[in-house]
Amino acid sequence: MNPNTSDATVLNPPQPATQVTPTRRTFYLEAIYGLQAIMGATLAAIAGVYLFFPPKVKKEAEWVEAADFNKLPLNAAEEVVFRRNRVD
Repeated sequence: MNPNTSDATVLNPPQPATQVTPTRRTFYLEAIYGLQAIMGATLAAIAGVYLFFPPKVKKEAEWVEAADFNKLPLNAAEEVVFRRNRVD
């Protein structure tokens, strides 16, 4: 007897791998796991593109023309109201 081996390996030798015959149940399980993996990879790819490649910001003019300066009175406060529609 080899002194480097334990009694457990001598008493319980490794069993050869047995091949399981495919059944309908194992096919459906593998199909479901495969579809989940595909969906997870797709969502991860989309999320990665969204996080690491943000959309390019369009340059807009910093100033918005709200009123004609010639029509405003000098040394007097006047409220100027204007609408600005933005798209998010």
